Amino acid sequence: MIAVIGLGNELLSDEGYGVYILRELKKNPPLLTYIEYFEGGVKGHSLLPFFFDHEYLIFLDVLKIEDEPGSIYVFDMDDVSFTNKMITSFHDFGVEDIYKLAKALGSRAKCYVVGIVPENIKDVGGPTETLLRQKEKFISITKDLILKCLDNARSKHSLSDN
Repeated sequence: MIAVIGLGNELLSDEGYGVYILRELKKNPPLLTYIEYFEGGVKGHSLLPFFFDHEYLIFLDVLKIEDEPGSIYVFDMDDVSFTNKMITSFHDFGVEDIYKLAKALGSRAKCYVVGIVPENIKDVGGPTETLLRQKEKFISITKDLILKCLDNARSKHSLSDN
């Protein structure tokens, strides 16, 4: 029902932040029922089935926008105009590309991005201190979004906590 997907190349400093956060979430997931956690890495086209197998998708990634490194954004992909490459396209086939393709093919999945502005995406290594300082906030925001999606799904389908 809900897929949380960490994106990015974990070999390139902040570029792998989505995968890093996903692994942190999996250590103490907010809920196990109805939620699946996936490392999407830089897999591009292979993410397409998620748009048809899940009702809600939450992508964790870095954002290629002009703002202070460590700034966190959450948005509904239905509310974003993709005239410029805004989301994550450090990958060969970015989230917005696969989103547009999935929608054109008839996907009805509700899609969100929890993203952070990177400080360094060129050097080899793990996340920078700037992004590491935002880890707990990023995780908290992600957990809140997961709960919102779960509440919406429960309301829509009259699900129980069984």
